Amino acid sequence: MKSSLKFLFFISTGCLLFFSCNKPAVRIIESGIWMVSLYTEDSKDETSEFAGYKFDFNKNELLTVTMTIAGSTNTVNGTWTYDDASSKYRISISGTGNLDKVNGDWTIISKSSDLIELKDDNPTKKEFLNFKKI
Repeated sequence: MKSSLKFLFFISTGCLLFFSCNKPAVRIIESGIWMVSLYTEDSKDETSEFAGYKFDFNKNELLTVTMTIAGSTNTVNGTWTYDDASSKYRISISGTGNLDKVNGDWTIISKSSDLIELKDDNPTKKEFLNFKKI
């Protein structure tokens, strides 16, 4: 009986860990506030251009970006969607040159509960974008 309970415990724990690590990408990005932890274009690191930017991907597919630069705060709204079949995010936002850079379709390279690594879905572009949960 004890060995059956131990076995059941290990199976239950394993299933819980498996399913929590494989949380759908759409649900991961909806939880919390995110920052750009990496942005490269043609192998040039441009991450510093996003200092002070906070991204909030709301459950209703609205995106709010709060930018605090030199003590001044500005908010820009946009939209986002996720296509499960292709593992892509579509981000639609503009307002600054930097936000124009994240505008578009991004393919997921990897994801965890606090980091999402993306690459531009256009193979001719060499852009990479990582969001890290704050």
